[in-house]
Parts: sequence; structure tokens; C-alpha cells
Amino acid sequence: DSLNSALGMQSAINAGNQMTWEEKAQILGIDDQYDKPDFLTSDYEYEQMMREARYFVVVMAYDYQLFRKKGTRKLLWSTRYNIRTSGQSFETAIKEMNEIGSSYFGKNFEKLMRKRQDDDSKVEIGDIEVLKTEEERE
Repeated sequence: DSLNSALGMQSAINAGNQMTWEEKAQILGIDDQYDKPDFLTSDYEYEQMMREARYFVVVMAYDYQLFRKKGTRKLLWSTRYNIRTSGQSFETAIKEMNEIGSSYFGKNFEKLMRKRQDDDSKVEIGDIEVLKTEEERE
């Protein structure tokens, strides 16, 4: 089940970080290279993400009442979040990751979401205006 899978990944990490690319991708939430999130625009970007040392957190919420009554573990939702280790302490990174990650708790998304701590950008797309068509150029 998902809890055993997460514990297995943690064990691999603790054993000297000898994880396969597949295990790294799974823990980062990008385990299907051919269904990459929209922000991963190339194989290069995907591979760079896999090569970097990263801090990560996996939060898994289970149905506690069901577990108490029947001893059955039922995963309700899980959230994975991570950040590059380069240039920052775990203490700083975990604060930033929790601040961003907490807004995703309990929600289901089709694809991996990406948000930066310092990302306060917004994009507004106005009406589309066609300047010239190919037919007009000829």
C-alpha cells in the first residue's frame, strides 16, 4: 500500500541515497516521464530535476475513524513537495515548503503543480487581436 511504499522510499534514502531514477521520480511525484507536468518543457529539464539534490516532504492523510473501527488504512489524500538543497539549510527550506505545500493539503490535482516561494506573479490574457492572416500576406 501507499504507506509501505513511502516507508520503502525513506529506507532507500537513509541507505546512502542510492535511489534509482524511478524511485526519485516517484517520491518527487513525477514518476511517469511521458506524462510530464506542463512546466517540464524538455527531457533536459526533467533530467536536471532528477539529478539535483532535493529536500522533500510527503504528507499522507488517512481515514482515522476507519482505522480505529476496522484496522483498515484508507488513504484520503497525499501531497508531495520539494525544493533544491543548494544554497539553503533544511530549516529554511522546510519553512518555505510547508508554507506553500499547506495550501495544497486535501486537494486533488490531475498533474503536478509548481509554485515558487517568491512567486507573486500573475498573468492576465486579454482579448485576442488578429493582426494579419496568411491569406492577407499573399
